Amino acid sequence: MKRMQQVLGRKHKKNLHAIYALHPTLGLRTAIFALQLLVDGEVWKKIVYVDRLLHLFRYVPREQLTIPDFVFQHDLEVNGGKGFIVDPRTKYIYQRTSA
Repeated sequence: MKRMQQVLGRKHKKNLHAIYALHPTLGLRTAIFALQLLVDGEVWKKIVYVDRLLHLFRYVPREQLTIPDFVFQHDLEVNGGKGFIVDPRTKYIYQRTSA
């Protein structure tokens, strides 16, 4: 995070709206909490924890992201894929609707 702040610089840090942590583990959440003591607190308010890809798409349109296959696979393994359909061609995730 500290390195990211250095790379972004002050101008970009000011314009940064959110940092999305997809599939955060307890270890990652703990590490981020501990790092809050070392790095500027303004950045930490911008971290959004997202447990599912479908939830990430609520924040960022799917068309704006390039997501590797292994992330889709991991999402299905972690979340069980219950109630969701993945289009293998486009890799879009759809929530099943009860009809």
